[in-house]
Amino acid sequence: GVRVPQGMQGESFLLSLMLMFEACKTGQAEGGCQLSNETSFWHPYIKVLPKTFSAPIFWNDLELQELKGSQVMDMLNADLAQARREWNVMKTELVDKDPGIFCSSCFNFERYKWAAWNIHSRALTLQGVKYLIP
Repeated sequence: GVRVPQGMQGESFLLSLMLMFEACKTGQAEGGCQLSNETSFWHPYIKVLPKTFSAPIFWNDLELQELKGSQVMDMLNADLAQARREWNVMKTELVDKDPGIFCSSCFNFERYKWAAWNIHSRALTLQGVKYLIP
């Protein structure tokens, strides 16, 4: 079987990777990748997903100034640190090892946040298992 690297076992993490991979195949990311000419079963679903979010994790530095010194900023920093750790595992274990498939226009921290937030806001948990259902 396939060995899943340490730090990549969580369902949300794996679903985020799958969503990034399938979004790349559908041409939903900027730039050209080896995957962008393939077809995806998920294309109709990905096409209706939001491209951007208004959640603070996506705010720019100017917008984040409004949260400075608040408990929300502390929570956001913790969430960003966790997302960065997860991304660094994905980057080290997959992206850096095969840039022909995991191109930087589809597989980068901003795209990881996009995929993870879509999973977080749309996946269903049934009987303890997380599902992304088209």
